[in-house]
Amino acid sequence: GLLLGPDPASNPSVGGMAATSGSGLSTLKYGTSRENLVSLQVVLPNGDVMETKRRVRKSSAGYDLTQLFAGSEGTLGIITELTWRVHALPKKRVGSLMAFPDVRSAAQCVVQFRHAVLTSLTRCEMLNGPGIEATNKRFNMQLEAVPTLFLEFQGDSEDMLVSDARRAEELARGNSCTAYRIAMNGAEIDNLWEARRGCWFAARDWNNDRTPLDNVYPGDCCVPLSQLPGVISQAEAVFTASGLMPIMCCHIADGNFHLTVPYSQAERQTLLECDKKVV
Repeated sequence: GLLLGPDPASNPSVGGMAATSGSGLSTLKYGTSRENLVSLQVVLPNGDVMETKRRVRKSSAGYDLTQLFAGSEGTLGIITELTWRVHALPKKRVGSLMAFPDVRSAAQCVVQFRHAVLTSLTRCEMLNGPGIEATNKRFNMQLEAVPTLFLEFQGDSEDMLVSDARRAEELARGNSCTAYRIAMNGAEIDNLWEARRGCWFAARDWNNDRTPLDNVYPGDCCVPLSQLPGVISQAEAVFTASGLMPIMCCHIADGNFHLTVPYSQAERQTLLECDKKVV
């Protein structure tokens, strides 16, 4: 079988991913949409239809128009067809779950992962404590409501995957990891990833008494990996101090985190003030 490299968590269309250069759960290994696009068919503002590139591997003639249109969000033209690079499904998978006392410790651990030689690490995501709490409620799970890293190792040799997973555990223990769990079964691994994929829906459904005027703040921040521990802990603290629920779901190995905050209309001004402080 084949897979789409970035593996988006939010179930978008492939055209939408190309238009926004979207990333996903497996961007750590396969790159963003931008790195996986081969060619595009685009309708230009004057109605002309253009192919950005031939469907061949090598072409050295002219500008790289595929990359120009990738991430342009429809401002240069509308994508109507695309050729996508796909990858072979991995033969072996090993997953692991790591719990931490706070988001700073989890982020510091991820920085060490990126500097270590964990060649089979394909996915590295995080939910903070409120994120786990909301996910437990939405999907009837029983995870401990603390900052948690979700990891997956993929490759051809199970021994290599387990070795990388154990090395990651050593690094985690050195960063105050409070609990560690390894998953060898594919169904168990997929169940854990469903918790991460459903973060937005968990935030949306957090308030049982929500009205049509209630909403979810869709924060999306990316910082240099070296700055991640400080930035992510500060952002969580600002919203927590205001009484809001800072649900975090993070492509954390890329220095990217989504801050999804459920709020009522009465809390809108408080939310905007928190937004200013974080930005």
